[in-house]
Amino acid sequence: MKINNIMKKYLLCFDLDGTLIDSRGDIAGCINYALNQFGLESISEETIADLVGHGIRNTVVKALDYLNDESADREEAGNLAVDYYAKNPVVKTTVYNGVKEGLKKLKEDGFYIGVVTNKIQPLTEKVLSILNISQYIDFIHGAECGYPLKPAPDSILSMIKKANVLKENTFMIGDGMTDIKTGRNAGVKICLVTYGYNTPQGVEVDMRVDSFAELTEKILFVVKL
Repeated sequence: MKINNIMKKYLLCFDLDGTLIDSRGDIAGCINYALNQFGLESISEETIADLVGHGIRNTVVKALDYLNDESADREEAGNLAVDYYAKNPVVKTTVYNGVKEGLKKLKEDGFYIGVVTNKIQPLTEKVLSILNISQYIDFIHGAECGYPLKPAPDSILSMIKKANVLKENTFMIGDGMTDIKTGRNAGVKICLVTYGYNTPQGVEVDMRVDSFAELTEKILFVVKL
């Protein structure tokens, strides 16, 4: 039995990279492309995954700092990485197991679903479309969409207003400390997924899950209480 009337009062705000999609290969590709243009060595995908956060431009700066390089122009390197990624956003990128099924179930049961990411807005929309999950998303807020980047709460607060839901019925769901800070700043519940890139340890959250299937199950259980 569906309980759509209850679930319509809930908003789920998802981080993108490391939560809905595994984009490590493509992010590493664009970062290493930029580094190589300056004659610098490539960095492993695992290391770059640890550097991801606050957008590709910021990740490039972190990569240059990791290599202790001071010669490369940070702005030019950022432009190179963004341009490369814009042309190659979904070469290796995939959705995590259970994401399509879970989003479909949550959407059918009446949840409002948003994506809050520091990835550039047009690229975010392109990736979601190519991966065939954009039809489940009500709100998409990426970089350069008119709102401050995470951990600023503005995107979540805007979605709350548009969906006309209560803060206590809103979740920020992500894999990193930035997502936790965003949820805290917005005053909403926080769900930490442990299968992403750089899951923080020893932090207090409202919910912790090891897979998207578990997330779907727990969210459905919570709203029935």
